[in-house]
Amino acid sequence: MPTETVLHVRPLIHQAFSSLDTRMYFQYSSDPSPSAFCAWSFSEGQGYFVKEGCRLIQSSFSVQALNYPVAQKLVSNAFKALVVHEVSGATLDLPRVAALLNVSAWFDLSDECVSQLLSLTGNELSWARACFGACEGVLCKSPTQRLQELSSLLEIPSTKLYSSQAEFYEAVEASSSPVKAGGAFDYTVYEMVLRDHPLLWQMQSVDAKHFSGCTNVLDLGAGVGIFLDVLRAQNIPAVGVERNAGLVKYGEALGLKFHQVDAVELVEQYAGNFDGVYCSHFVEHLPIEQVEKLLAGVSRLLMSGGVAVFTFPDPESIRSQLLGFWRDPEHVRFYHPELIANMARAQGLSVEWSSYDDKPHDVYPFPISPPSIDAQSVAVEFKLSWWQKALATLGVATTEHVSELQRALLEQRILNTQLVERTEQLWNVNKTWAWDDNATLKLRKL
Repeated sequence: MPTETVLHVRPLIHQAFSSLDTRMYFQYSSDPSPSAFCAWSFSEGQGYFVKEGCRLIQSSFSVQALNYPVAQKLVSNAFKALVVHEVSGATLDLPRVAALLNVSAWFDLSDECVSQLLSLTGNELSWARACFGACEGVLCKSPTQRLQELSSLLEIPSTKLYSSQAEFYEAVEASSSPVKAGGAFDYTVYEMVLRDHPLLWQMQSVDAKHFSGCTNVLDLGAGVGIFLDVLRAQNIPAVGVERNAGLVKYGEALGLKFHQVDAVELVEQYAGNFDGVYCSHFVEHLPIEQVEKLLAGVSRLLMSGGVAVFTFPDPESIRSQLLGFWRDPEHVRFYHPELIANMARAQGLSVEWSSYDDKPHDVYPFPISPPSIDAQSVAVEFKLSWWQKALATLGVATTEHVSELQRALLEQRILNTQLVERTEQLWNVNKTWAWDDNATLKLRKL
């Protein structure tokens, strides 16, 4: 039975479910998401629909639909433990998220889940081992032989395996999550709690086309390796550069490759034969002197004809300015794409394509006060005498009647024209909200 300090994440089997805040229910759906997220809420955040494709266990950020909402729930409440009642692509990673937030994690597995886990191989198996390694305990009522197979395959110590439900939940209730003492802000927590990885996977997928045909790509400031995962899905070899040990460890568990080193230091010290370099949302973390070093280093790393892609927040995006940029504690400043383009040219990199030029940012002036509309045109009232009305019923119109009707139609056309002009002006101003949040530059080594 759930208590106020234990969060249970479980599939929604029946239409009716408990209203306890300590339960999060989910069910898979083939319906399109109403937003860009792979999990969307119903029942005031207690229930979630999850895209059907996230059911499959695959070592990819694209399926980890419940990481973000569960992390948000954990940081918003005083939970000391998380119990996950299903294994799937959407749920497998949840113990690692809980561990980052100092919440103990537990799996309550059905025999069907055990069968699914025992069939894992390759990167999926490595990922599962990392996830179960972050668990405090696993409840499984399967036969002893299957428990031993599970323990051996996933490297779960026998002390963490429970066959008794009573003993398992006693251990859950007795668990205590360590509270971190004061110290520096943990950027790993920000990366996992305030960012939705399936959404970022979809957003970065559009940049993969720039590296078609590449055989050796370097991702600078790779984070947990989302773009490495995107390239892997398209069979493009790549390695990431990331200084944060926690993020590197997290990405390596998915089978991704990293160099754990500061990206600016790496590009300053080495020349290479990379035919592709990707740098997404990194320059805004640097002062301009470091950006100059970064661009010079990228030029050294690229072979002749190699391509470099830089993506960063567009300072001309109102949404980026108001809604997202300052959520990241390490952001330093905005960089205009024209500034980065000019700095790149100075380092021997030509601008092959710019999203800023591809979709020009047209600016429309607008007055402080709205354009006036002729008040007399707002309503037209016909004042006909009794004999005019009688003739009208017979289909006969007087000269005065026709003149009145012509005047009314003219005034209505004037009104329509004024309303159309006002609407077009308002719509043009509103287009400034439609500019892309990010700017992307595709550079080529001369």
